[in-house]
Amino acid sequence: MKAPPWKDVPSSLFIVMLIQFCVGGSVLPFMSIWLQEKGLSFASIGTIFSIASSTFLVFPFVWGMISDRYVPIQKVFTFLNIMACLSLLFMQFQTTFGGLLLSFVLFYSFYHPTFTLINALSFHYLKDPQEQFGFLRAWGSIGWMVPSVIIFGWLFIHEGSSMQFVLYLGMAASLLTSCSTLLLPRIQKSEDEVNEQDKLDYWRCVRELFCNKDYMTLLGAFFLVSGSFSFVVYYGTPYLQSNGVPKAWIGPIQCIGVALEVALFPFLRYYIRRWGFVSSLVTGCVCLVLRHFLYYYFT
Repeated sequence: MKAPPWKDVPSSLFIVMLIQFCVGGSVLPFMSIWLQEKGLSFASIGTIFSIASSTFLVFPFVWGMISDRYVPIQKVFTFLNIMACLSLLFMQFQTTFGGLLLSFVLFYSFYHPTFTLINALSFHYLKDPQEQFGFLRAWGSIGWMVPSVIIFGWLFIHEGSSMQFVLYLGMAASLLTSCSTLLLPRIQKSEDEVNEQDKLDYWRCVRELFCNKDYMTLLGAFFLVSGSFSFVVYYGTPYLQSNGVPKAWIGPIQCIGVALEVALFPFLRYYIRRWGFVSSLVTGCVCLVLRHFLYYYFT
């Protein structure tokens, strides 16, 4: 009989996964409304999101290389969450387009790489990642939903309140993530130490990766899926508001799809084993198209 997927997984890792996604769930779905409150047009908001998102082309590689070669991944992960907190602190005092743009670039540079680092960090503690990761990742989706419940309660009590509150929530979640990372067991060093030549060969390996046809195909698919997903994350909130949805209910409505993630993630290993990666990815893409159709149809 197989052991349950949570067996031998440190409880502190579930806590880190949960709180780390609380940061994104606190801030990202509500930034469009907050920027509108600052007096920005949709053209200016789109410019901020586009320029800030361009950091994804650089910083995941940079922080990944640092955690891979020079600094333990736990320390890098803790540092990035602290800097994300400071970026949000800086953001709340900005009133001009230039200041808001700079604060978003800083926040994206520090926070978004943590989405990949939390996966890499998790694999250090999973004895059987193929069987255990889906169950662990479901806790991240739960963490994404938690802030929407808190924000719903806040806006329900303080009707018409500013969305500045979400920045405080994001800062608190970032600090809690940094503190909870300290609870993780120490990662044992690999017997195969990274030598200086390996460090120098890092970028050569990256170039070889980008010359791999299968990798580039997957990267292109991910690019298109991310573009589709960004419409929901960045513009789903004002779209719902323009269709008469009360501000307090926007978070819970957007969490409907995330709740499905919680139900499906624990069985991820079965889908991939049964249908393979390609069929699973195509199914997800079809669901994205269906979601956009529902957004368009039910106005």
